[in-house]
Amino acid sequence: MAHEILLRVERAGAYASVLLDHRGDRLPDPREGALLHALVLGVLRRQSLLDEWISRASARSPDQIDPEVRVALRIGAYELLFHERVPDFAAVDSAVALLKKGPRRGAVGFANGVLRALARGDRAAPLAPATPGDVEGLALRESHPAWWVGRLVERIGWEEAASILRRNNEPAPTVLRVNGRITTQERLLESLSEEGVDARPGRFVPGALRVLSGNARRSSALREGRAWVQDEAAQLVGFMLGRPLGGRVADLCAAPGGKTMQLAEWLAEDGLLVAADRHAGRLRRLAANLRRVGARGVAPLLADMAAGSAPLRGPFDQILLDAPCSGSGTLRRHPEIRWRLKAEDLKLLAARQRRLLE
Repeated sequence: MAHEILLRVERAGAYASVLLDHRGDRLPDPREGALLHALVLGVLRRQSLLDEWISRASARSPDQIDPEVRVALRIGAYELLFHERVPDFAAVDSAVALLKKGPRRGAVGFANGVLRALARGDRAAPLAPATPGDVEGLALRESHPAWWVGRLVERIGWEEAASILRRNNEPAPTVLRVNGRITTQERLLESLSEEGVDARPGRFVPGALRVLSGNARRSSALREGRAWVQDEAAQLVGFMLGRPLGGRVADLCAAPGGKTMQLAEWLAEDGLLVAADRHAGRLRRLAANLRRVGARGVAPLLADMAAGSAPLRGPFDQILLDAPCSGSGTLRRHPEIRWRLKAEDLKLLAARQRRLLE
C-alpha cells in the first residue's frame, strides 16, 4: 500500500493524507495502519536524503532510476536507516518483493544490491551537522528544498530555521476540535479514554484536544460527529470572527470544511453561513462533514471567487477568506508539498490571493 500511495503522490500529484485516510480504513489492525502512515510520511519527509544515499550506493542519480524502482528503494532505505523496528533482512526482502511481480522484475538484482550496501552501512555514513551558513548542507541533512531553506534562514535566522526543519521531520500530533453543539470537552475526554485514546486540552485554543496516544481517527467520537480533526493553528483562525455569528456570514475558501464546521457551531439560530469553494469534489466532502456533525444554517456553494462572477449577493456581516497559499506552514503534516513547491509559485499564489480579496 505504501508503494502504491507514494507512486500516486509522485506521478499524479495526489495528497498522501487523503490516500492514507482512505487506505488505512481498509486495514483491520490499527498497528498496520500506523506502520502505513509511518512509511509513507517518513519516506516523503526524508526523500532527498534517501535519494542521496541511494545514489551513493548505486552510482546512479535518482532521475535515472525508474519511478517504481525508485519508490521501492526509498521505502527499503527508510526502513533500514530510520525505522528501527524493522529488521534489516525484512526491509531488504520486502522492498525487493515489490518489484518481483511487476513490470520491473529486471531491476530486482539492482535493488537488492543497493539495499544490501545500505544495510552494511558502508554507503550511508551519517551526515555531519551543517555549519551555520551552509544552506545546501542544512537542506540535505533535513531533507528540504535548498531554495526554501535559504528563504527561511534569511527571514528568521539559522538556529530557528534549523529547529523548524527538524520539527517538520517529526510526526505531527493529532488534534481534535470538540463539537460544542452536542458534547463537552469533559464528556469527550471520558469517551475517548474508554476507547483507549489519551488526550489533553490543547495549548492555545478552547475546545481543542491534543491526542497523546491511541488511535483517535477510529474513535466513535469522529464517526458520530462529536469531534473532528483540526490543528490548533487552523482552529485559531475561526476565533478572528466574533461570537455568536449572526446575520449573513461567508466562508469563501471553505473546503474541506474544518473552519466551516467551527463557524457553524457559533452561528445564531437565524444566521446563514455560505460555504463556497471552487472544487466540486472537495465541496461534496464538506457537505458530508457538515451532515456528520449536525451543522445547521450552512449553504454549500460551488463558486470560484477569483473568477469575478460568483453567484453571490451581499451584503455579508462577516467574511472569512482563508486564501490558498504555498502550504509551507504545513510541511510537517503534508511533506509532499516541499517537493512540489517552486519559488516562482509564490508570486502566482500572491496574485491569486489579491484577486480573491478584490
